[in-house]
Amino acid sequence: MQNEILRKAEQKEHVRFVILALLVVFPVFLFINLIDVLFLGRNMNVTAFIMQSMFGLALFAVVLSIFVKRYLRTVIESRAYKALFKNPIYPAFVLTPAGRIVEVNSELADLIGYDSEELAGRSSQEFLPVNDTAFTTMIERIKAKDVPRFHTNFLHRDGHLIEVELTVTVMTLKNRVVGIVGMGRDRTEELRLERELRDQANIDGLTGVLNRRAFEDVFEKRWSEALKSGEPLTVILADIDEFKNYNDYYGHLEGDYTLRHVAHILEATCKREQDALARYGGEEFAAVLPTTNERHAQIVAEMMKHSVSARKIPHKASATSEYVTVSVGFAVITPTEHNDRHELLDRADRALYTAKSSGRNQVFAFHEIDEEQLGTTP
Repeated sequence: MQNEILRKAEQKEHVRFVILALLVVFPVFLFINLIDVLFLGRNMNVTAFIMQSMFGLALFAVVLSIFVKRYLRTVIESRAYKALFKNPIYPAFVLTPAGRIVEVNSELADLIGYDSEELAGRSSQEFLPVNDTAFTTMIERIKAKDVPRFHTNFLHRDGHLIEVELTVTVMTLKNRVVGIVGMGRDRTEELRLERELRDQANIDGLTGVLNRRAFEDVFEKRWSEALKSGEPLTVILADIDEFKNYNDYYGHLEGDYTLRHVAHILEATCKREQDALARYGGEEFAAVLPTTNERHAQIVAEMMKHSVSARKIPHKASATSEYVTVSVGFAVITPTEHNDRHELLDRADRALYTAKSSGRNQVFAFHEIDEEQLGTTP
């Protein structure tokens, strides 16, 4: 878009300059020819005079056009450069083909916490996070005459990251890249707001853990990963025992507080980054644990049960315990082409049902359910 604007401006100035030059030169050309006829005694042939005049003007126009075009390109590029670097609106920079800084404008210098003079001659890699390959890839793409727009991070002087969108182009001389010009836009705040909105859509408003929709997304992703890796996948379901009685006795405000409390207790037992816990519905929670076998799943499930009991949250309306407790069921599957994730969730649900129907405040694994119990599960 910017190149098109510059091209149209150049054409307009070009035509205007040539017409103006011809209007000035034509009378001069006529005057010289008249002097030649009147004072130097040359015979005047009107047809020859017109042809000579037209040829001379045409030749003059061609030569003038070439020089004017080059001159105008230089002027317009100079004005564009001045607008970009002397009166900046957006952060901008000029690099060598190797990525060393030739010049940055004040907007970019301020953005990363430096003076413009401090940056000249330094490698652009100094202002990128460690192991950031986006900028290096951009340099290689530009050398291949590709002109990308991409996102990367700049490293501020104080160490914090600034998320930017860059648009870059190249300076060439005889088909050889001699420099790189880029213009950026700070998207840090914009992207932060986008992440907040995305998090709000994925987080249960009451408990602060993942909601059911987010759990389904994570569960599907972990299943696909396990299908590729051949590793076992675990789902644990935990349900607060006699929670309706708790709400009836203590009230819904206290019930909401306890629900949040239990959610955080359960979330703390899912210690690895790849583990995920969500509120699955009402007072029921679901956890997905990748690369977790039966033994480790049993440990985590028992930890969930004991961690909640250990907090000794009073529950005077419970026939199970004087404190808030949870029933826990889990199942483990190694995904193959012959099973699906819904089967794993169904098995965990059956295990939870068995734990609740067998007296609550206990842990059941799917493989522990006997045939008689399987026949009574929903």
